Amino acid sequence: MLPDANGFHNDICYTDTMILAIDIGGTKTLVALFGDNQYMIKSRKIATTPDYYQFLQQLTDLIQQDFAQPEIKAVGIAAPGLIDYTTHEVTKLGNLLWHDIDLVEYLHQLLHVPVFIDNDANVAGLAEAHSLEKIPHNLLYVTFGTGIGSGIITEGRIDPTFAHSEVGHMMLWHNGLLQRWEDIASGRAILRDYHQRAADITDVATWKEIAHKMALGFFAFLAILQPDVVVVGGGIGTYFDRYGHLLSDELRAGLPALVALPPIIQAKHPEEAVIYGCYQLAEQALVV
Repeated sequence: MLPDANGFHNDICYTDTMILAIDIGGTKTLVALFGDNQYMIKSRKIATTPDYYQFLQQLTDLIQQDFAQPEIKAVGIAAPGLIDYTTHEVTKLGNLLWHDIDLVEYLHQLLHVPVFIDNDANVAGLAEAHSLEKIPHNLLYVTFGTGIGSGIITEGRIDPTFAHSEVGHMMLWHNGLLQRWEDIASGRAILRDYHQRAADITDVATWKEIAHKMALGFFAFLAILQPDVVVVGGGIGTYFDRYGHLLSDELRAGLPALVALPPIIQAKHPEEAVIYGCYQLAEQALVV
């Protein structure tokens, strides 16, 4: 359930257990307060400024002004980069020049509650796994946006073996060149090749070409992982109804006999999965 245009629900109901969720994006950061049962009470957006210390001050001001609730029990953070799971630092971010940032310790000192952090695609996959009626044994979440990311969820938790996976950087042969998957099938690649954003593409032939480029990466990944279900999210996931059947057709025709084609479905929250996953990340950690 998403808030209104002002960032609030009309029926705000504070609960005894609250989780603060922070989704750090390349250009904007979403902060949301959740109550019991993943109920989003309110949310706010701020710009993700290139200067980390300026961003930190803006985030601090926002939390102190709008989210300083004594009932907050934990914080869940998603970051678009590499996480050191020993130090809990973000060692490198894809579209930001920040590196080796210790946001976990900073927010712990600010709010005096446990703070948990993970990669944004992992966190989105976590949310999508828990949005299904039955959590599958092994779920592959792939987000198609400016780039391509993935989250591999096993038994409802981020699989630590694949936590550092960067599927968008898989090297694939395409048009006689060895290229990264996200240089072939991401939103940035679509805009470059077709001079249109995904939202504006309605031509079936164009979507068939795009589905073929998406399938190139899935051929490799499905053979290795053989997931029970694949969830497609991100900005391009919003338009899954235009190409989902084309993608399944491509995979059905090209996968070898020993690799089963799992159900491929649209994300429940194509562009909001990360913030819901931040809640799930912290909620899971609290009950361990």
